[in-house]
Amino acid sequence: MDNKFNLKFYSTTRKIVRVAFKGIFRPKINGLENIQNTGASLFIGNHRSLLDVPLLVTTVEEPIHLMAKQELFNIPVLAAFFSKMGAIPIDRNSKKNRIKAALMARRRLKNGCSVGIFPEATRNKYNKDLPFEPVAKLATVTNNKIIPFAISGKYRIGGGITISFGEPLENETLKKLDQDADYLVKRRVKSLQLYNTRQRKRVRF
Repeated sequence: MDNKFNLKFYSTTRKIVRVAFKGIFRPKINGLENIQNTGASLFIGNHRSLLDVPLLVTTVEEPIHLMAKQELFNIPVLAAFFSKMGAIPIDRNSKKNRIKAALMARRRLKNGCSVGIFPEATRNKYNKDLPFEPVAKLATVTNNKIIPFAISGKYRIGGGITISFGEPLENETLKKLDQDADYLVKRRVKSLQLYNTRQRKRVRF
């Protein structure tokens, strides 16, 4: 199950979902300039809803291989679907499985594919200060950059959800920070969340 990714299937699914998703939810997108021609990157952001996955997939032009909870792969139909979409199964309660998932993600990055991770390891609907799983090393060992993003608001028909992409964290910067790199990644994501909140308040007034 290392890589059953099907580009044609991914592209077709993305086009269909994008039309429906953007027509229904009309998400606001900030920082598109930060995800143009970036090459293989590690996308790191917060996780509010199951709808975060189609939001991210339909916003970023290049395919993203997302880490997804193992339970989704326990159902044959869903396992086939998510495998074709390039998803990487992870069971956060199993150290052995977490290592396996990390190795799979590393191979994808080295092969020129982007990978997406929600490091809070669970949906965080109320913006609690949850711990981030370490992610920076995955970028440094593969010489890839990290693109932080934040999702804020609510998924309502006609609008209400916002996704913002920050400036890429270059590999050289991450390597210099070493063990402090994960702290920087988390702070960037939190800063983007705060930016989204301020933007929404300005619109209200």
